Amino acid sequence: MDFRVLLYTEENWEFQLSGDTYLTNPRVGTVLIEGQEELTEDVPPELKRLIGQQISSVLVSAAGDLAINIGDTQLSVRADPNYEAWELGGPKGVIILCGPGGELTTWGPRV
Repeated sequence: MDFRVLLYTEENWEFQLSGDTYLTNPRVGTVLIEGQEELTEDVPPELKRLIGQQISSVLVSAAGDLAINIGDTQLSVRADPNYEAWELGGPKGVIILCGPGGELTTWGPRV
Protein backbone atom coordinates (compact mmCIF):
# COMPACT_ATOMS: atom_id res chain seq x y z
CA MET A 1 0.00 0.00 0.00
CA ASP A 2 1.42 3.34 -1.04
CA PHE A 3 -1.34 5.89 -1.56
CA ARG A 4 -3.53 3.03 -2.80
CA VAL A 5 -4.86 -0.45 -2.17
CA LEU A 6 -3.84 -3.10 -4.69
CA LEU A 7 -5.78 -6.32 -5.28
CA TYR A 8 -4.66 -9.12 -7.59
CA THR A 9 -6.70 -12.09 -8.76
CA GLU A 10 -5.70 -15.55 -9.98
CA GLU A 11 -7.25 -14.67 -13.35
CA ASN A 12 -4.71 -11.84 -13.87
CA TRP A 13 -6.93 -8.90 -12.96
CA GLU A 14 -5.50 -6.04 -10.92
CA PHE A 15 -7.45 -3.42 -8.98
CA GLN A 16 -5.68 -0.19 -8.04
CA LEU A 17 -7.80 1.73 -5.54
CA SER A 18 -6.22 5.18 -5.33
CA GLY A 19 -9.11 7.18 -3.89
CA ASP A 20 -10.49 6.95 -0.38
CA THR A 21 -11.19 3.25 0.04
CA TYR A 22 -13.88 2.09 2.45
CA LEU A 23 -14.18 -1.41 3.89
CA THR A 24 -17.65 -2.47 5.04
CA ASN A 25 -18.58 -5.71 6.81
CA PRO A 26 -20.61 -6.89 9.83
CA ARG A 27 -17.58 -7.05 12.15
CA VAL A 28 -16.34 -3.46 11.82
CA GLY A 29 -19.15 -1.59 10.08
CA THR A 30 -17.67 0.89 7.59
CA VAL A 31 -14.09 2.11 8.01
CA LEU A 32 -11.79 4.21 5.87
CA ILE A 33 -8.57 2.46 4.91
CA GLU A 34 -6.12 5.27 5.40
CA GLY A 35 -3.76 6.01 2.53
CA GLN A 36 -0.30 6.91 3.76
CA GLU A 37 2.89 7.99 2.07
CA GLU A 38 4.49 4.83 3.39
CA LEU A 39 2.88 1.96 5.21
CA THR A 40 4.89 1.39 8.37
CA GLU A 41 2.75 -1.34 9.88
CA ASP A 42 1.29 -4.62 8.73
CA VAL A 43 -1.67 -4.77 6.40
CA PRO A 44 -4.85 -4.03 8.43
CA PRO A 45 -6.41 -7.28 9.75
CA GLU A 46 -9.70 -6.76 7.92
CA LEU A 47 -7.81 -6.58 4.61
CA LYS A 48 -5.78 -9.69 5.49
CA ARG A 49 -9.05 -11.61 5.93
CA LEU A 50 -9.75 -11.07 2.20
CA ILE A 51 -6.62 -12.86 1.00
CA GLY A 52 -7.60 -16.01 -0.87
CA GLN A 53 -11.33 -15.25 -0.87
CA GLN A 54 -13.35 -15.14 -4.08
CA ILE A 55 -14.66 -11.87 -5.49
CA SER A 56 -18.43 -12.34 -5.85
CA SER A 57 -19.17 -9.14 -7.76
CA VAL A 58 -17.71 -5.91 -9.08
CA LEU A 59 -20.10 -3.01 -9.56
CA VAL A 60 -19.51 0.36 -11.22
CA SER A 61 -22.13 3.09 -10.92
CA ALA A 62 -22.97 5.63 -13.62
CA ALA A 63 -21.18 8.20 -11.42
CA GLY A 64 -17.94 6.14 -11.50
CA ASP A 65 -18.16 4.70 -7.98
CA LEU A 66 -16.69 1.19 -7.58
CA ALA A 67 -17.79 -1.61 -5.24
CA ILE A 68 -15.96 -4.94 -4.93
CA ASN A 69 -17.74 -7.66 -2.93
CA ILE A 70 -15.56 -10.34 -1.35
CA GLY A 71 -17.33 -12.71 1.03
CA ASP A 72 -19.18 -10.59 3.61
CA THR A 73 -16.97 -7.58 2.89
CA GLN A 74 -17.28 -4.75 0.42
CA LEU A 75 -14.44 -2.48 -0.68
CA SER A 76 -15.72 0.75 -2.21
CA VAL A 77 -14.19 3.82 -3.79
CA ARG A 78 -16.11 6.91 -4.84
CA ALA A 79 -15.15 8.87 -7.90
CA ASP A 80 -13.06 11.94 -7.08
CA PRO A 81 -13.79 15.34 -8.64
CA ASN A 82 -10.07 16.07 -9.22
CA TYR A 83 -8.13 12.79 -9.38
CA GLU A 84 -8.19 9.27 -10.78
CA ALA A 85 -9.96 7.21 -8.12
CA TRP A 86 -9.40 3.65 -9.32
CA GLU A 87 -8.16 1.48 -12.17
CA LEU A 88 -8.91 -2.08 -13.20
CA GLY A 89 -6.43 -3.89 -15.43
CA GLY A 90 -6.93 -7.29 -16.93
CA PRO A 91 -5.73 -9.87 -19.40
CA LYS A 92 -4.77 -8.79 -22.90
CA GLY A 93 -4.33 -5.17 -21.88
CA VAL A 94 -7.90 -4.44 -20.79
CA ILE A 95 -7.95 -1.27 -18.68
CA ILE A 96 -10.90 0.54 -17.13
CA LEU A 97 -9.99 3.84 -15.48
CA CYS A 98 -12.12 6.16 -13.36
CA GLY A 99 -10.81 9.62 -14.15
CA PRO A 100 -11.59 12.95 -12.48
CA GLY A 101 -15.30 13.54 -12.03
CA GLY A 102 -16.10 9.86 -12.50
CA GLU A 103 -15.37 9.79 -16.23
CA LEU A 104 -14.79 6.17 -17.24
CA THR A 105 -12.25 5.35 -19.93
CA THR A 106 -11.60 1.87 -21.31
CA TRP A 107 -8.82 0.38 -23.41
CA GLY A 108 -8.38 -3.06 -24.94
CA PRO A 109 -8.38 -5.89 -25.21
CA ARG A 110 -5.33 -6.20 -27.41
CA VAL A 111 -5.39 -9.09 -29.81
